[in-house]
Amino acid sequence: MGCLICGADATVKSHIIPKAFAHDVRDGATHVVAGSVTAKVARTSQGGFFSDTLLCSHHEGLTAATDKYAIEFVRRVSESWKDQSKRSALSISNPQPELLRSFALLTIWREAHGAPGTRLSLGPYENVIRRHLFDATVAPEWAIIVQRTNFVIENSGAADFNLYPYRVRFADRSGWMFTVAGVCFFVVVDGRGLPAKFENWRADRHDPAMVTVSEPLPFTEVGALKGILASLAARTKTR
Repeated sequence: MGCLICGADATVKSHIIPKAFAHDVRDGATHVVAGSVTAKVARTSQGGFFSDTLLCSHHEGLTAATDKYAIEFVRRVSESWKDQSKRSALSISNPQPELLRSFALLTIWREAHGAPGTRLSLGPYENVIRRHLFDATVAPEWAIIVQRTNFVIENSGAADFNLYPYRVRFADRSGWMFTVAGVCFFVVVDGRGLPAKFENWRADRHDPAMVTVSEPLPFTEVGALKGILASLAARTKTR
């Protein structure tokens, strides 16, 4: 099939979510549980889901700076939230906010084309997103809201986890959501744009970025994760 951008036969391994986030979540463990709402599966992995049919080495290389920026941003969120009793919004340095939007688009694009079992599509936005990511054209004006999740595991505090992109509603707008190392990205794609009252929370526009902290909730009660946890429990029983 070859590289989806240029058709080159030789392709490389492309992680849907950067491998660094899997290492952050592992925190010294030998593997991490990777979950997908779309595929409704959970499986152990050292580095998370990846595809070796997406990109050639040249086009994979074009994604490196965007991924690096997001990795550093998310790690700044983690550093800022060392005190997990803190409920106020976090003010996070974000000198190139447009790169957070590019990262969100890139992660969604990789999920739509490379995730196992996915039936997701970018529809009419496919070409404009592809040109932005690989030809440096203007990105669609999609709003990005970032939140530090607070899904608690008993006796362990808030969990850091990776959850691959899936479609959601946010503030009565259509969009996408995914989570990297416990930091959730809401991506608003609705043609009506983001309601004005949320403008100050746009991480794709502001430096510093304001990152909200969600209310604590038991990890097992998070709706998006229940199917994945059931899949994991079923796998455990069959071993």
